[in-house]
Amino acid sequence: MTALFDCLIVGGGPAGLAAALGLCRAVRTAVVFDSQTYRNSLTEHMHNVSTWDHQQPADYRAAARRELTEGRYETVTLADVALRKVWKLDSGEFEATDAAGKTWRGRKLVLATGVKDEIPDVPGYADCWPRSIYHCLFCHGFEERGADSVGVLAIGPVANPKPAEHLARMAHNLAKTVTIYTNANEELAEQLRPAVEKDEWLSLDTRAIKHLRKTDGIPVNVELQDGTSKTEGFLVHAMKTTPVLGFEHNLELELSPQGSEFKTTVPFNETTTPGCFATGDCGMPLKAAGMAISHGSLTAVGVVSQIAFDEKA
Repeated sequence: MTALFDCLIVGGGPAGLAAALGLCRAVRTAVVFDSQTYRNSLTEHMHNVSTWDHQQPADYRAAARRELTEGRYETVTLADVALRKVWKLDSGEFEATDAAGKTWRGRKLVLATGVKDEIPDVPGYADCWPRSIYHCLFCHGFEERGADSVGVLAIGPVANPKPAEHLARMAHNLAKTVTIYTNANEELAEQLRPAVEKDEWLSLDTRAIKHLRKTDGIPVNVELQDGTSKTEGFLVHAMKTTPVLGFEHNLELELSPQGSEFKTTVPFNETTTPGCFATGDCGMPLKAAGMAISHGSLTAVGVVSQIAFDEKA
């Protein structure tokens, strides 16, 4: 007979590991499924996480895993395997089948599966991401502070006056000048001009981008369609993201209006499928390691509280 865990946690990144720790503290059983595929696998250092600032993400995960299984806690199992199927049963419990065919069952389900970054159709973008193109200036940028110039790519989700200006003003504290590239979007350029004209350090480039060229270091060469180019200390851009699952399921999951995460209730992150929670990048708009850890801890509170009231019934 398949053992029944209090919770199945899908994802072994910061959010999933934080949720697991919360269940440990409440003496609840959980299994963490880790496919060992991570969004920040191309990033050398994680930042803005107290005591782990500027350290390797893999070292953080390893320490968090040891904390769950090699210390004082005995209620969490780590399964380094991807899932093939997750099904909500008529009983309200959840059943997961892993890639090896083993079946697992849990009272609750936590999705900490992360998101997929959708690379824009700009030649060279993929070569420069994430080493030289930053989606979050709390995560990256400090190490390149003092640059003569940096650029903001006002394309995709940033092709809007508010996010474009917001990123530019955030970047200014790290660079002497900032250029917003609208990639031949004249309507956007017209909307941005009043804000740009107020500050000497801020400029607008309305020409189409031909290619982004990586260098031996962090700087990026922005080649424009007219044959000219400019080297930026780094580029700032938040690309479109979509939640990742990667397994067959019958979960009735709705997306947020932005489509970049699952729709959840505040503050404990239950999805539109009762008993199923989404945490970390796949469950919130602000996608960064420190926030994912906090989000995972909140999710654990929701899971544990819900189980306690289920038992009362």
